[in-house]
This record gives sequence, structure tokens and C-alpha cells, in this order.
Amino acid sequence: MNKQKGNLFNKAIIKGLHTLPHNISIFAPIILGIGLLHKPDKNKPKPEKSKLEKTMDFVSNNVGKLTAACYLPLMAEEGMASYKGLKLASKHLPKDVLQKIAGNYTKAYITYLSAPLLVAGGVALGVKTANYIKEHGEKQN
Repeated sequence: MNKQKGNLFNKAIIKGLHTLPHNISIFAPIILGIGLLHKPDKNKPKPEKSKLEKTMDFVSNNVGKLTAACYLPLMAEEGMASYKGLKLASKHLPKDVLQKIAGNYTKAYITYLSAPLLVAGGVALGVKTANYIKEHGEKQN
């Protein structure tokens, strides 16, 4: 095997090992749906609410925090994928190339850290806006 093919092979292994452990949480869209479709009834006393109503109220009131929490497994997977990719690459690549890869992985991980915060903030703001429109729309009718 010539040197160029070997380098391409190493790059493919590194990318494959980084990408392999990813999965997508299905809970974030469910939380968003509940938050947008359910408006907590603040006039109804807590003892009269069913468990489902209490659960829906909790989700609606904490939609931003719950959305951010859905990203925690992804964040752990990202960190572990990068770590395992670097560990494998250290066996096959020179240190200067390994340092460049580690720098790229660090920058990528920072984007993964910012995304849940931005998405959770947007979801929370969207649900608050939807509830505000529902509440003021009911008062006008």
C-alpha cells in the first residue's frame, strides 16, 4: 500500500470511529410538542389536577431545561467519540498531525456545547410566546 492510500485509510478510520457512536434523542421533539400544545391552567387548584395534567404542566413550565437535558447523552457521546478517535489516531499518526486533529475536535465540541443552550433558549422562548398568544387571544374573544 502506498503512502497516500495509507493516509486516506487513516483519515477514514478516524472519521468512522468518531461518527459511529452517535444517536439522536427522540425526547426533544416530544418535549417541544407538549410545550407548544399544552397551556398550563393556572386557575385550577393542584389537588384537582390529574397526574397527566401535572406532568404536562411540569413539561410546559420546564421545557427549556428539559430540552437542554435531552442533549446530555449526545454531549457525552461526542466527547467519548472524539476521545476514542484520538486514542486510535495516536497509534497511527505523527504527534503534529494528532495535535491538529485534537484542536479541531476541541473546536467542534465547543459548537456542540453551544447548540443545546441556543436550542433550549429558543424552545423556552417559543413556548412562552405561544402561551402568551393563547392567553391574550382567549381574553379578546
